[in-house]
Amino acid sequence: MFTLSVAYGSIAWVIAFHGEDDAKTARDRLMALPNAVSGFQAAHAELTIEDDFGQSISCKYAPTAILFENLEKSKILQVDHRMHHARIQSEFQKRAQSDASLRAAHGPAILSPMPQMGGAPRNGSGF
Repeated sequence: MFTLSVAYGSIAWVIAFHGEDDAKTARDRLMALPNAVSGFQAAHAELTIEDDFGQSISCKYAPTAILFENLEKSKILQVDHRMHHARIQSEFQKRAQSDASLRAAHGPAILSPMPQMGGAPRNGSGF
């Protein structure tokens, strides 16, 4: 699956296609539109593109940006990025555990008494 993120200024719409050729054709048609510039504009027709999921976009001018995305490759990128982040987190934890200044900042471990299982302490004081 392929998507086109079509941006006009800070607003973007996403249209999706099953096939790469359809997505590239839509991208090329959008890029062929005239640029919106100040001043006189020649009359031209509005372009409407419908994706494979029933969404359509209609525009008269070329978008300010188009992001063409292969979702299968993006999935691999996301997994690799998260794996990299997990490796960083693991390395951080190992270094933090072996850092004497961090261990000293937490102080010695303190054991606190726990009430007997089943509720209140046996002496009945509640403490």
